[in-house]
Amino acid sequence: MLNDCHTDFSVIMFCDHAPDLLESALEALGKVSTRDELEVMVIDDGAFDGRGRVAEKAAMQGLPIRYFHLPGIRKVDAWNHALRESTHDHLAFLDDDCVPPPGWLRAFEDSFDGRVVGVVGGPDEAPEDASAFEKCLDYVLSSPIGTLGFRRGSNRLGRYYPRPWNMAASRELLVLAGGFDEESPEAPEVPMIHRLEGMGYRVAYQPKAMVRHRKETSLSRFAGRDFRLGMDRGRCTQQPGVARVYSMVLALLAALLSLSIVWTTRAFAGDTSAVMAAAYALAVSFSGLHAAISMRNPAAMVLVPFLLVVHHIAHIAGYCLGRLRRRSPA
Repeated sequence: MLNDCHTDFSVIMFCDHAPDLLESALEALGKVSTRDELEVMVIDDGAFDGRGRVAEKAAMQGLPIRYFHLPGIRKVDAWNHALRESTHDHLAFLDDDCVPPPGWLRAFEDSFDGRVVGVVGGPDEAPEDASAFEKCLDYVLSSPIGTLGFRRGSNRLGRYYPRPWNMAASRELLVLAGGFDEESPEAPEVPMIHRLEGMGYRVAYQPKAMVRHRKETSLSRFAGRDFRLGMDRGRCTQQPGVARVYSMVLALLAALLSLSIVWTTRAFAGDTSAVMAAAYALAVSFSGLHAAISMRNPAAMVLVPFLLVVHHIAHIAGYCLGRLRRRSPA
């Protein structure tokens, strides 16, 4: 193992996929730090057999693993359980379908500035051997028209919020902030980070903490998760930060999608709705062209625009339903 990190970390890994992905993640973690500075908390929801054997094998090879078999546990509950059970001062969150580089924890460590920075997030990208669908999905989730650049920390309209598949934080501060919000299962870190910011701590983005994220999902699962995530965010619209920008952008997208339907029947010169719909269609089409060139895959010209429209519609629908059930500020 590489002795490249001087901060004690508890790495919290929730298992949401087949055992082979967990094996790859643990193998990569074995190259990140020394055992004296690291504990790996593997939380198994019992959905797949064999994860315990993978964890046991990694432990026999020297990785300091604590394995928790908790059938049926939700991801948010698993993170809070690990928060209570962890033994180190800093926590790093990683999904079992993510593979970190050797300098992953060192990059996080370099981002903590005394007691000013409370939470640090890093980017993710599809692995080189990912399928065309995975790579197109990765493009959609990281492109400006897909997520406004929030996922890669490049957005300048609103605040950046890390996602718990690649995030590090002070254990003490997360406890003080009340842990992950169990009433927001799709984005439980956002209310918690709001509370940290209210306490005077900053959120940092660390581009060097890049992980390879294998997005094993189907179109229906992608749309369903987008719908639930939009609903979660809609419920939190009265809270500060990203929600305000999110609300305005989704309202614009909803208008453009609606106008695109009108455009099909009223596409004549000078029609304002046709012009606006055409602008959206051109933006989506340009994204497909850019994706096809950057990925060197002509199929992306069709798949990326289609995924973008599905992404926007699912978020808008979920967000509107969430608005009807919105919560008061924490």
